[in-house]
Amino acid sequence: MATKLKDYKFWFIRRDDSGFITEAGVNFYEGEFQKKMRKDPRTDIEYEVDEYVRTKRLKKSDLLDISPRIRTRKDNSQSVIYYTSDFGQIKTDEELCEFLNNKLNQIKGFEAIDVQKIK
Repeated sequence: MATKLKDYKFWFIRRDDSGFITEAGVNFYEGEFQKKMRKDPRTDIEYEVDEYVRTKRLKKSDLLDISPRIRTRKDNSQSVIYYTSDFGQIKTDEELCEFLNNKLNQIKGFEAIDVQKIK
């Protein structure tokens, strides 16, 4: 069986008046590569591509390795909430992504997609 792929997407990012990130809500997903047909608009030639598709939002039971703070939203989906006490004093989205890439690799039984792997 192939390794399950995982990724994350920001739900929200809050900053203080100085621009420091104080809180971030993150959704984690499972996904897979699926073969899709594309057409080059200039030549009308069709070709096959592998496209990453999210297949499932991870739930609390999948996320306990990375955070005890799971918020259940109105639609019953579950998101992880991180605070300054988790990631330190950071200002940029890139710094937050670096923190999350490390967290992503702590989820057991999954492999991060290439763009979110630790470099």
